[in-house]
Amino acid sequence: MTAGTTGYTPEFVKKNEEIMTNSLLYDLVNQMYLNTDRQDEAPKDKIFEAECQVVRNLAKKGNCVIVGRCADYVLRNSGNCLKVFFSAPLVSRIRRVAQRQNISEGEAKATVQKNEKLRADNYRYYTRRMWGQPETLISA
Repeated sequence: MTAGTTGYTPEFVKKNEEIMTNSLLYDLVNQMYLNTDRQDEAPKDKIFEAECQVVRNLAKKGNCVIVGRCADYVLRNSGNCLKVFFSAPLVSRIRRVAQRQNISEGEAKATVQKNEKLRADNYRYYTRRMWGQPETLISA
């Protein structure tokens, strides 16, 4: 749905959503200098804004489950919204990733930690909140 409103391919959106880094240099290069037309919104920001619109539209239509996409933040002012953050012990997540991707537990641990850091950085970049903290689920 997001790809349809951004002009990017679904593959580009999938590769670039929820992976903001906290490296200032990376952000500057990726968000500004790699843009061919400086009048355009940065690709990741454009993807985020399109995802926000999709989340809002789905929520307006009725009951739905939205996983990720900073949806708790996007829908923070929605009165009729249940926000839940699911987590599991690190060892369980590592075993699940190792099994699903058929990789060693060491590789799975690195994958889990890398993905969680990218998600946390992305969440912090767009919301200025800490990912996974219970207080982020409470509307301000």
